[in-house]
Amino acid sequence: MIYFVRHGQSQANLDNIYAGRRINSPLTEKGIEQAELTGMAMVSKGVEDPLVICSTMSRAVDTAKSVAAELGVDESDITYDKDLEEWDFGELSGQTKRSMTTAERLQIKGVESVNDFRTRIARAFLRMPKDKDVIVVAHGDISRLVQAIRDDADIKDFADYAPIDNCELLEIDHQLLEKITKL
Repeated sequence: MIYFVRHGQSQANLDNIYAGRRINSPLTEKGIEQAELTGMAMVSKGVEDPLVICSTMSRAVDTAKSVAAELGVDESDITYDKDLEEWDFGELSGQTKRSMTTAERLQIKGVESVNDFRTRIARAFLRMPKDKDVIVVAHGDISRLVQAIRDDADIKDFADYAPIDNCELLEIDHQLLEKITKL
């Protein structure tokens, strides 16, 4: 089973700004607490000896370290994967969030194409082992993409989905993993 965890609350989340790949926003105190609670929840679920993989962005790294510590996984055993970084929001980065469809976002200069984003995320999931529990700590737009794939929705509209909450779990079974990695 793959347990996808969105990072804890970041300063950008609190400030309601787009961070994406261009802004390395740290966790807030609340985000640190959320990460610890998520680790405890994973222990309660009976997750044992998982592989922990995370985005290289500090908000995901710090969340992964807290979750791993609660599960007794040594920090040196965490795998960092640049392909799990957030969708690149281009010139939206640093701006106040506003309601936008995927199509509207794609009109902004420098925004990563949906195809490039989907391919990058599929690559990351293809590298994950299938024979053990994996905890993936990453970002909200990846959760949106996974939900769209799960629902067989048109991928070009993935950002129209609501992201999972900070430190919320999204379970990815083998059937969903097959759909995510199919290019």
